[in-house]
Order: sequence, then C-alpha cells, then structure tokens
Amino acid sequence: MSGKLCHHERVPDPIVGLHPHKAAVLAAALRDTAAELRGAAQDLVAALVAGGDDPALAAPVGRTADWAAEQAVHLQWIVDEVVQAELQGRSRALEGIDVWRTPYDRAYDDPRAAARGWAEARALLASDLLESGAVDGDRDSDHARSARRRLADLLGVFARDPVFAGELAAALPPDRVATLLQLQAERLRSGAGDDASRAASGLRAAVFGLLGVASATGALRFGVADLVRALRSDEREAGPVAPGVAAPLGLLFTPDSVWSPVFLVDAVRELVVPLNRSGGERQVPQRIGGEDPRLGLLAAVGRNPEAARVLIAGGSLPDLVADRFAYGDNGAAVAAVLAAGTDPSAPGGAEQAAANMASFVVFANHHHDLPPVVRARLGVITAPWVPCFRSVSRDHDPAAANPLVVLTEASRLDYLAVVASDPVAMVAAYESKPHPRIPQPLDLFRSYGEDRNNSMGANLAMFPKGFKGEKY
Repeated sequence: MSGKLCHHERVPDPIVGLHPHKAAVLAAALRDTAAELRGAAQDLVAALVAGGDDPALAAPVGRTADWAAEQAVHLQWIVDEVVQAELQGRSRALEGIDVWRTPYDRAYDDPRAAARGWAEARALLASDLLESGAVDGDRDSDHARSARRRLADLLGVFARDPVFAGELAAALPPDRVATLLQLQAERLRSGAGDDASRAASGLRAAVFGLLGVASATGALRFGVADLVRALRSDEREAGPVAPGVAAPLGLLFTPDSVWSPVFLVDAVRELVVPLNRSGGERQVPQRIGGEDPRLGLLAAVGRNPEAARVLIAGGSLPDLVADRFAYGDNGAAVAAVLAAGTDPSAPGGAEQAAANMASFVVFANHHHDLPPVVRARLGVITAPWVPCFRSVSRDHDPAAANPLVVLTEASRLDYLAVVASDPVAMVAAYESKPHPRIPQPLDLFRSYGEDRNNSMGANLAMFPKGFKGEKY
C-alpha cells in the first residue's frame, strides 16, 4: 500500500510533545518577557514624545509584548490541564498533546514537578525584582511601581509555598536580608511616609514571612548569627548584640510568621536576652516607631511549643520573666511563651512541660517582680496542673501519679498563694478545668474544705464560697 493518503482520508492532527516542567518554566519566562517589553514600550513612547517623534513608532514593541503575554497565559493553561489530568489519573488532558517522558531525570515524570518548577521560576523572578530595588522605597517611577505590583502579586500567591520560600531564601544572602531589615527600621523611625515607602514596607514584611517558611522547612541557609554579623557596622565588632543591631533584627519576626524552633531559640538568646541583661531597673530597650522589637520574636515563640519548652528548660526564665524588663505589652508575649512551654497537651512534650512547670513554680516563688500580664495569667498557666497541687502524702497514689512530684509541700503552698494574690489569676484557675491528662484522685475533693494541711485544701479555702469538686 502506498504511503500516500487518499483524497477522502482525513489528515491526522499533528501531535505536540510537551514537557510539563520545562513548559512551566517557559511560560514564566514568556510572562516576564512580556512585562519587560511593556516597560520598554512605555519608555520608548516617552522618549519619542520628548523628541517630537511619532509615538506610534513604539506600537510594534507593544504588540510583541501583548503576543508574549497571550502565549504565556495559553501555555500555562495547557500545563495546568496536563498536570491536573495526571493527578487525577486521566491518560490524556488535551487532544493532540502527548506528555514527554524524560529518562534522564525521573523527577520530570512526576506531575508535581511542573508545579514545583513554576514556583522555582517565580521565586527567581521575585529575587530579581528585589535586587532591582522594588522594595527600597526611594523610587516612585512607573517602572518601580510596576515592579512593586508584580512583586506583591508573587508574594501574595506564594505566601506559604515552601518551594517558593526555599528558592527565594537561597537567593537572598544574609547581607541583603540585613539591608532589608535596616530599610524597614528606617521606615518605622521616619513615620508614615509616602505611598511608595508604605508599599515597599509591606513587601519587605512579606519577604520576612517567607524566610520564616523557609526556616520552618529547613531550607534557610543562614542563621541568626549570620544576620547579626551582617547588621554590625564593623565586622570586627564582638560581644553581645547591641540595641542598634537587635532592634532591626526584631523586625524579622512578623505577625503570624512561622519559624523553626532552633532559629527562634537562637534569636531569643541573641536578641532578647542581651537586651534584658544590659538594661538597669525599668530600662526600656531601643524601640522603633514606638514598637518594642522583642515582642514579635517572643510572640513567635509563643506559637511554637517546642521552642518555648527548650527556652524554659535551658534556664532562660531569669532573663525573660521580670517586670523590670519593661516589655511594651506588659508581658503578654512572655505569658504566651510560659503557657506554651508548660502545656501538657502539646505534641511530644508532656514530660518536659511538667519539668518546666515545676521550674516555673520555684521561680515564681522567689521572684516577685513578674510582669503584670504574666501575673494576671498565672491562673491560665496553672489551670492544667491544678490537681498536682495536692498533699505530698498523696503524690504516689497508684491510680494517679503526680507529674509535679519534685515540688515540696511548701513550694506548692507558696505558689498557690502567688496565684491567689491576683484576682484575675485566681478566677482563671477557679473557673478552668484541669487538662484531662493530669490525674485527679477523688479523695482530694472529698476533703477539700477540711484538711488545711492539704495544699489542695488550702488552695480551695482561698476561693470565695468554697469549691465544687464536681466541676471536674
């Protein structure tokens, strides 16, 4: 049979081979090229008008930009369809398109590789925009505004993407991050600023949040010490972190940001502890725009029980918990750290939480300058452990062992007196239920109003109108 087709036979549609990973990168490159061409067209129009020439001469550049943008959108749509089809187990997404299999790199055969390649390409674009000065805040040209808009779109879409965060963090060395922190500090010190500086400030904060994501996933390639060195005016400078270095560093920890426990613990030891140790009575460390630079970091630790447990276990209480440190929030962030570090319900840390609670009881008994919010939240911190404040004679009850067995009877009574000395804390402890993991012998409640030698009985006697054991 001849290889030629008869006139009545249908010519088959051409089959196009597509590599999802490479196609996603190509789509990103086309979109970037379109944006650059648009910027070049605008600059060309301005130059033509200034020279008295016809601005229509720039039209071919603009049309090329539109074509590139359309092709980028279409190609990305095809990639998305192919990836979605493979994730759903469909053999083919679109007629006429075969997905290439590349034997030299099996990672390309994973449909998720296309999405990963897209995030990587976007991160490289974001790093280029950062290097172009889009977040420096001192440019208000059309090109700068366009760069900020593009960067804002990228950071918004990939705000929690670990691949994007890791690639972006890899492209930002510590000295560049230090520059961003210093720019952020200057912005806060100077006040409101114009629209450009406010937009740049928001973008820098978004970058800091992504560095946190990279830290939490193990992709951050530098540590706190590297940032401290980069922030110092003299690389040969040694000794504790000065307030002028610590203040910008504190801006790294934006609200709701997530960081690795190791990074947080190192940051507290490099930032908060030296500041607190260097101050005298009621010494307020250097603030930026009226904000205490320690609070963002401490709040991040309060959201990370593992970091909080490590800090308390490492003997950091004297360097963190004191009214003389004059926290800008009166100790609210430190109270959150204490609650997280002594929480018996946090995964994988019940034993360490009990040891931390015992350490805090001894600490609170001997340090009477607790920050106001810490004192008011003692009831919340103590509530899961209330059944442990029992007579030592009942500590070895086989049906309910006491996790705080290391505390003496005197320590328990003294601490309960500290809790009861604050009305807010007392009510919180009275109204809260102990955590179900903390055992509670029934005989404690039978003798609650009779045995004043029982620390639980003494505790209950402090509350108005006694105590109803059936609440538990």
